[in-house]
Amino acid sequence: MPTNNENPKTYDLEDLLGTVRTAVTALTEIESKLLSMRELSLMAAKNNKTDAYRAELDKIFQQKKSEIGELATGKALTNLLDYIV
Repeated sequence: MPTNNENPKTYDLEDLLGTVRTAVTALTEIESKLLSMRELSLMAAKNNKTDAYRAELDKIFQQKKSEIGELATGKALTNLLDYIV
């Protein structure tokens, strides 16, 4: 809540800026996980990998997928959507 000395519009813009920065951080983290998932996929696609090795890669892939879901539905991005909608 803005104090008597603060302009409500300025307060809202500062709040939005903080929200955008947090969302950008979350999106950067998502991008990093997607790149890692791509690398895991490329590694698993190589013919010289065993089924057990591929299963381990898939385990890591699924963990990253779950983490992306948590980030996508987390506070950082939902707060940003609240401003947009």
